[in-house]
Amino acid sequence: MLQSFSMIDRKHIGKTLGSHIVTIRTDNLRRFARATGQNNPLYLEEGYARAMGHPALPVPPTYLFCLDFMQADPYAWLFDMGVNQHDLLHAGQYFLYHSPLYAGENVKISSRIADIYDKTGRKSGTLTFIIKETLVTTTTDTRDRLRLTSRGKIAEMRSTFAVRHTPTAAREQSHA
Repeated sequence: MLQSFSMIDRKHIGKTLGSHIVTIRTDNLRRFARATGQNNPLYLEEGYARAMGHPALPVPPTYLFCLDFMQADPYAWLFDMGVNQHDLLHAGQYFLYHSPLYAGENVKISSRIADIYDKTGRKSGTLTFIIKETLVTTTTDTRDRLRLTSRGKIAEMRSTFAVRHTPTAAREQSHA
């Protein structure tokens, strides 16, 4: 059952959300770079990237956020928590890179719920914030088994999602 007005249960804090393996593809990197207005040839031209000392096209700075959605059901964790997708807002993201990531590499994406808290605003009413932490590690295996390469941990990502507490009747009217 989807929650509409009640708060999200804090029992989900600390819950691991599983992991998946993604191969970084050159065509996806170029598409992302163009879509986000990257004009830097470093993210578009492999020859230029190699001339600048990179082994392949580097991953643009915020591309990691997309990797988390490259799985069978990227929203399953939200549905499991009772969150209605119509009430969900992306409230922010933070990236901490430990090493560059390049086209052709395999990475393992592992996530967990780090925190859930409420905030009440004068105009917005009460919002519930869900903090999701994601670890990106390199792997030599394309199946869902982790074999770290010598580089290991590539990046950490922290995503914040806000859930509006809209009464069910109001939500159904707005989507009719």
